[in-house]
Amino acid sequence: AGKDLDANVELFDAGGYENVEKQIAQVEDAIQRGVDAIVLTPVDSTALCGPTQEALDAGIPVVADGIMLSCDFKVPVGVSENSVNVGFQECKYMAEKIGGEGNFVMLKGPSGAGIAIDRVDGCKKALSDYPGIDVLAEQWGPSNIETGNNLMDDFIAAHGENIDAIFTFGAITALGAVNALQS
Repeated sequence: AGKDLDANVELFDAGGYENVEKQIAQVEDAIQRGVDAIVLTPVDSTALCGPTQEALDAGIPVVADGIMLSCDFKVPVGVSENSVNVGFQECKYMAEKIGGEGNFVMLKGPSGAGIAIDRVDGCKKALSDYPGIDVLAEQWGPSNIETGNNLMDDFIAAHGENIDAIFTFGAITALGAVNALQS
């Protein structure tokens, strides 16, 4: 799209949902450089409100992408998933696949990340419809392969073959869980 619009597009990555301060600095830097627009996938739905307001006050349009900001002002444009529904659908599907009875473990994602909290809330809401399902263990952790692998290793050591289903925050953490299962 940048080529079609003859626009210079730069991508900045804060390195994970736990790197709020880094993303705030990136947005503040973009404001200082006087960029024409910012598309922002906030790592924290409230911590990025101040920098977003600064951008808007500087006349820089901001589009929230993927995760909506929870500010005391309206961000003019946003495109997002319903993270609660994502978690709900994931766990409903798995609950049905194991016949409504069995044991889950949960690799919940980065502690404090709104998207992770919402997905976990959706999952637990879905599981509440299945009284034959127990959550054996749950743990917050950064969204990366290593953490997924380590947490799944711990779950396997503690619960072994009693695990029937695994909720993961996202695909990267799931890859780590798969690595642990394969070894």
